[in-house]
This record gives sequence, C-alpha cells and structure tokens, in this order.
Amino acid sequence: MLRSKGVIAKNRRAYPRPKIPLHARTVNEGITLEENLCPVLIEDCVSSGEKNKIKVFVPHPFTFIVLKIFALRDRVNDVEKDNGRHHALDIFSVLSTMSEMEWDDAKKMKKQFLSNPVMEESSKIVGKLFNDIGSLGIMRIKESPYYRESFELESFISILKELFL
Repeated sequence: MLRSKGVIAKNRRAYPRPKIPLHARTVNEGITLEENLCPVLIEDCVSSGEKNKIKVFVPHPFTFIVLKIFALRDRVNDVEKDNGRHHALDIFSVLSTMSEMEWDDAKKMKKQFLSNPVMEESSKIVGKLFNDIGSLGIMRIKESPYYRESFELESFISILKELFL
C-alpha cells in the first residue's frame, strides 16, 4: 500500500517521492504502521532557492513504541550500541507524551492486533524488561545521561503494562 502513496522502497529502506533527506527502514514489527498516521508537511529549500513541500506520514506513537520495544530487546545487552539506553528512554518519552486521543487509539490498536505474533512478542518483552523498578529496561532508562529523578517510573511501568500485558 505504501508504494501506491509515492514511496520508493529499496532493500530495507524506504524514501518518500520526490526524494528528500529522510528515510525509514522496513521491519516486520511495524504491524500498525499504516494505522492512525499523522500527516506532516515538510518544507525543503532546493539549490535554486525554491521551497519544496512534501507531506510525510508519521507513525502513531503506539507503532513507535512497539518498534522501540523490539529495538531495545535487540540492544539491551549490546555494549557497542550503548545497551539500548536511547531505545528505553524513547519508550518512556513517547508513552509519557501521548495525548488522551493517542492513548485511546493505542488501546484500540492493541485490541485490534492482540492475536498478532508481534503483539504477543511485545507483551513478552515488556513483561521481561519492564516488570518492576529493578527490571533491565528500567535500569537502562536510569543509566541514560538524560534520566532525571523526577521521572515517574512506577507510573510508567503501570501504564506500559496496561498497554501491553
């Protein structure tokens, strides 16, 4: 479906058409990628000084969280990739900034895709990495240079569990 919307797909990357300095990777975990997309207009100056305008569609926060859950799982013990600390913090940040409407949409998407193997695996990862305050995912958030004592991690765990468990 994305190809019909003007997307160029090569190997694991996808680019908008006309091409701008923006790309995405294709992943199997993006099961909700085309659900509740948010259109964003991007302006880009070309060498002639004219501005190009292109509309891109940003995934719903729920989709981003699912992708980050898998990214964290893949990097949580990878010292060369900073143990996935940025992925753990991204999960916290996105969940913490969801609007009420986005939260309602996320719960609907969870219900819609509940029996999908990607959602089942997401639940297992959340259960393992974010089970309690001493879990590895929470430790990775705390290890981030951007972590602040004011982060309400107990609430975060509860809300994440509500969405995935």
